Amino acid sequence: MIAEYTESRQIYREGIVHVFNFAFATLSCVTLIGVGIFLMFKYGILKDIEDVDKELEKIGESGDISARVSVKGDDEIANMCKIINGMLDKLERAQAKIQEERISAIGETATIIAHDLRNPLQSILNNIYLIEEKVKASEKPQPDLLEKLESIKFQIRYVDKIVSDLYFYGTTIKAVKTEINLWELIRELISYSPIPSNIKTEIFCEERLAVVSDPIILRHVLSNIITNAVQAMSEGGRLTIEGKREGEKVVLTITDTGKGIPKEIQARIFEPLFTTKSKGMGMGLAVCKRLIELLGGQITFHSVEGVGTTFTITLPSYNVK
Repeated sequence: MIAEYTESRQIYREGIVHVFNFAFATLSCVTLIGVGIFLMFKYGILKDIEDVDKELEKIGESGDISARVSVKGDDEIANMCKIINGMLDKLERAQAKIQEERISAIGETATIIAHDLRNPLQSILNNIYLIEEKVKASEKPQPDLLEKLESIKFQIRYVDKIVSDLYFYGTTIKAVKTEINLWELIRELISYSPIPSNIKTEIFCEERLAVVSDPIILRHVLSNIITNAVQAMSEGGRLTIEGKREGEKVVLTITDTGKGIPKEIQARIFEPLFTTKSKGMGMGLAVCKRLIELLGGQITFHSVEGVGTTFTITLPSYNVK
């Protein structure tokens, strides 16, 4: 009787062990399946969605609609990425069309304004020159009057710069290229530019460095960039101009130690009529870009707030027809 009871308890115990083992194995399988599903979502589908979200966020922050979302595989997420890229394509084409129509309208208006203002400005300058000559020839010195006349001339030159920008932007221009000694051109521009005494100027350029280009156009571009550099250093600084040959190209860099260009507007500085200055029309850099491209070159920049800005102009050293 006791033997039968002992055997029954043994069978019961073995049964409990088997049930426990089965339950543990089942729980382990469910846990592993759950972890597997979690990892699949975490590093599979969810990770793909997170990657797409990050790319879209990056495009939104930069405002660069020429960027595209990466398409990986051939599943539903890949199809969604293709749809997003298609929408970006349409948006980019629409923006390009608007910009083209805007530039065309600006160009037509600019041509009219430049034509109507240039002759009166020249007439004013001629009269100021005659007044200066009379004042200088008079027996009684009038330094205050001469100073005021010089101030008027400065303002007229500023207006004339705006007129020139409008002319160069709105008129169909044909570059007349000839060999230019860059060293002499840079020295000439620096000597005629109103650079304050608290700005140190450095020129690093071979004396015989030459480029085949349009001297009037190139002088206008460099003058614009030098003026911007000087204006960026209201509290003084260093203006560095460097010219060098790189293979079949000539590279010019103009660097200032001014306040720099804010990162959020850097993508727009070559847009016509865009400016952060209280004075000016915002045509200068747009004109520079248009004219350098007309010469077969390229203009880029690098700027850090609080450090300064460097504009780089790359031109072919030979004649590009």
